[in-house]
Amino acid sequence: MTFFVTFVAVFAVLRRRWPVRATLIVVGAAWQLVVGFTKALTSVYITTSLGALYLATPLSGKGAFLPVGTLAQGLRQGLQDMDTYGVVAVWLLIALLPRATGMPRLIRWLGVAISVAILLPWGNFGFPLAILLLAVWAISLGLWLKRQAVTSSAIPASTAVATPS
Repeated sequence: MTFFVTFVAVFAVLRRRWPVRATLIVVGAAWQLVVGFTKALTSVYITTSLGALYLATPLSGKGAFLPVGTLAQGLRQGLQDMDTYGVVAVWLLIALLPRATGMPRLIRWLGVAISVAILLPWGNFGFPLAILLLAVWAISLGLWLKRQAVTSSAIPASTAVATPS
C-alpha cells in the first residue's frame, strides 16, 4: 500500500507534461495494489481453512496436509513474486524518466539499484541492500515531490475566462 500512494503522488506530478509515462506508473501501482490485496485475502482464507482442518484431523491423517500446505505456500509465493515484479516495473519506469522531469539522477539510479538488488539471487545480501537503498530512495523522492508541490503552487493558475459572444 505504501508504494501505491507514493506512485500515485509521482503520477500526479507527471500527468500534465508526460501523461503516457504517468499513466504507465499508475497502472503499475494499481497492479501492485490488486495483487497485494489478492495475496493477503488468499493467504488469510487458505491459512484459516487449512489450520482448522489440520486441528480437527486425528494425528494419523495430519501427514496428508503436507502436499496441500506446499501448494498453498507455492500460491502465496507466486502472488508475492507478482507483487514484487509490479513494484520493480514502476521503479524502472521512474528510472527511465527523462532529465527534463527535474527528478534527481540519484532517485533514478537508486530505482535501478533496488530493482537489481531484489531480482538477482544474491543470497542473504540482496534484500538487506534493497531495504537500505529504499530508505534513501524514499527520502529523496519525498523531497523531490515536496519541491514539485511548492513549485506548482507558486505558479498562478490560468485566469482565462470564456466570454459569451
